[in-house]
Amino acid sequence: MKKLLTWAVLVTAIALSSCKYDDDDLWNSVHGLEDRVAKLEELCKQMNTNISSLQTIVEALEENDYVTNVTPVMQDGKEIGYTIVFSKSNPITIYHGKDGQAGSDGDDGTTPSIGVKQDTDGIYYWTLNGEWLTDDHGDKIKAEGADGNDGTTPKFKIENDYWYISYNNGETWEQLGKATGEDGTGGDSMFTEIDYQTSTDYVIFTLADGTQIKLPTWSAFEALQRLCNETNTNLSSLQAIVTALQNNDYITSVDPLIEDGKIIGYTIKFAKSNPIVIYNGKDGANGNTPVIGVKEDTDGIYYWTLNGEFIVVDGQKIKAQGTNGSDGTDGTTPKLEIREGYWWISYNNGDSWEQLGKATGEDGKDGESIKITQDENNVYFELADESVITISKTGGSSAQFINFNDIIVKSICLQNWDTNGDGELSYDEAAAVTTIGTIFKENTEIREFKELKYFTGLTAIDDQAFYNCNNLLSIEIPQNVQSIGSESFFCQYYIPDPGTTIYNSSLISVILPNGLKSIGTKSFAYCEQLKNIKFPNSILSIGTAAFRHCHNLTSIEIPQGAIESSAFSMCENVKTITIGKGVTAIASLAFNGCGSNPTVYCLPSTPPTCEKTSFKAPLTIYVPIGSEDVYKEQWDTFADYISEYIY
Repeated sequence: MKKLLTWAVLVTAIALSSCKYDDDDLWNSVHGLEDRVAKLEELCKQMNTNISSLQTIVEALEENDYVTNVTPVMQDGKEIGYTIVFSKSNPITIYHGKDGQAGSDGDDGTTPSIGVKQDTDGIYYWTLNGEWLTDDHGDKIKAEGADGNDGTTPKFKIENDYWYISYNNGETWEQLGKATGEDGTGGDSMFTEIDYQTSTDYVIFTLADGTQIKLPTWSAFEALQRLCNETNTNLSSLQAIVTALQNNDYITSVDPLIEDGKIIGYTIKFAKSNPIVIYNGKDGANGNTPVIGVKEDTDGIYYWTLNGEFIVVDGQKIKAQGTNGSDGTDGTTPKLEIREGYWWISYNNGDSWEQLGKATGEDGKDGESIKITQDENNVYFELADESVITISKTGGSSAQFINFNDIIVKSICLQNWDTNGDGELSYDEAAAVTTIGTIFKENTEIREFKELKYFTGLTAIDDQAFYNCNNLLSIEIPQNVQSIGSESFFCQYYIPDPGTTIYNSSLISVILPNGLKSIGTKSFAYCEQLKNIKFPNSILSIGTAAFRHCHNLTSIEIPQGAIESSAFSMCENVKTITIGKGVTAIASLAFNGCGSNPTVYCLPSTPPTCEKTSFKAPLTIYVPIGSEDVYKEQWDTFADYISEYIY
C-alpha cells in the first residue's frame, strides 16, 4: 500500500513539473502518512507479541511455573519492554504501549485493548476493551487450557486502515474499527506495570483493566523446597523426641546450628538415641504450609496431627510412638513433598501420596516450627499448637513438671505448693492451688510469671497479689480466673521534686483470660510500660482508675460492660478508643486526658450513659449511621464532635 501511494504522488509531481508549484506540503503529508502506517504496523506487531506473552503468563500460573529472570529491553537508550525468563516455559517479551497514530480522513483511530480476566469458574478468559471475547457460539474464549492445550491466542492485523482480529490462528478475521484517524486515541499497553522489585518472591503483572497476576520467582521456590526438606527433618526429629520420652531417654546437649551468623536450628544429642536436628520455622512462601504435630490422646499415646487435628487414615489415628514394647517401631512418620506447586503428604513412607493444598499463591502464612527452650534440668519442645514436650537432661522423666523461666518465681512456688517435696512443681500441684493471696506482694526480684497460666484452680487474682512488684515484666492469667482484685498490679510512684514523677512499674505484657468478668480498682494503675491490653468479650466491669496513667497504651477497645470513673484517665498516648456494642455505661473522667484529639468509635446504636467529663475535648466521635441525632441529644457536651460513620 505504501509503495502504491508513493508512486501515485511521484507521477502527479512529474505531471505538474512544468508549473510553478511548491510540493513540500505534499511530500510532508506522504512521509507523515508513511510514518504513521509504519508505527501502527509496529504497534500491531508488538501487540501480538504481548498477547502471546500474556497467554504464556496465564499458563505459567496454571502450571505452577516460576520466573527466573526479568531483563529490560532497550532501544536507542530507552527501555521499551521486558524479557521474562521462566523455569519451564519459553522466554517471553512484553512491550510498553505506544500512542495511537493520527490519520487524515477525520475518523478517530482506536487501538483495541486486549486482556484476561479470571471468571467465577477459576479459568482465565480473554477480554476485548473490558468485555469477554466470545466465539461464534457465544462462548467465552479461554486464555488457558484445562490441560494447558485448549487455550486460544487472539491475533491482530491492520488492513486497509482497519484493525482486524482472529480467534482461530488467522483462518478467519473480524473487523474491529478504524486504525487511523485525525484524532487517534492512545494505544494503552496491555501491561500497565511489571513489578519485579517490590518483592524477591514474586513478579506482579498489572493489566490495563487493573487485573493483577502474580507469578512466584525462583527464590520463592528455592525457599519452599528448603522449607519442605527442613519440615521433613523436623518430623523425623519429632518422632525421635516422642520415642525418647517413651524410652525414658534423656538429653546430653543442645547445640545451635549457625548459618550466616544466625541460629537456624539446633542439634539435640541423647544418651541412648541418635542425635536429631530441629530447624527454626521459615516464612511460608506465598502458599499454605502444612502444620504437622503430635498430641497425646486420652489413651496416653501420642498421635500425629495436621493443622491441629488428628490425622485419620482408614478410620484410625496414626501413631507417633510404638506401643509394642519400647522401640517405637509401629509409629509412622509422615513425609511431605512439593510437586508442581502443591504440598503432598504420605503416611506410608512414600507408597502413596495425598494432595494437601497449594504451596504457591498470593496469600501465604508462616511455616511454624518447634520452639526449643531449656533450663538446668530439662529441654522443652513447644509445638505449633502450644503443647509442650519435656525431656530431662538428668536421666529422669520430668514431663509432669512445670518449666519456670524465672528461678525466683520457681523458688517461691516450691516453698508454698511443692506438696510432695521433690523439688519440682508438677502441673497437678499447680492446678490444686485455689488462691495465691499476697505471697508475691512487694517482691522486687521476680521478672516473669507466664507459668501462672498452669494454676488452673484459681478463679480470682487477690487484692494486691503483685502490688509493688516493680520489676515484673510479663504475666499470663489462668483461663478460669473471673476477677482481678484491687491494686493487684499497682506500683507506687514518687515525686522527688515538683514537676517530676517517677513511675516504678516495669510491666509490659499481660494476657487476660477469655472468661474474665471484672477488673478491680487501680488494678493496673501507673503501669506506664504496658503497651497493649486485649479485653475478652466476657468483661463486665473495668474498675475505678484501673488503667490510670498507663502512658504507653495507644489504643483501647472495650467490647462490653461498664467503664468506671477514671478507668483510663491520663493515658496520654491513646489515639483510638473503640466502645463496643455491649458497653452500657461510661463514668466520669473515664477517658479524660486520653491523648490529643483522640478518635472514638462508638459501635452501639443506642448510646451508653456518658458523663460530661467522660472525655476531654477536642476529640472525634464516630457513631453508627442513623444514630447521630440521639447521640448528640444524650451526649450533648460532645455534640459538636459527633458524626456518623459506616461500620
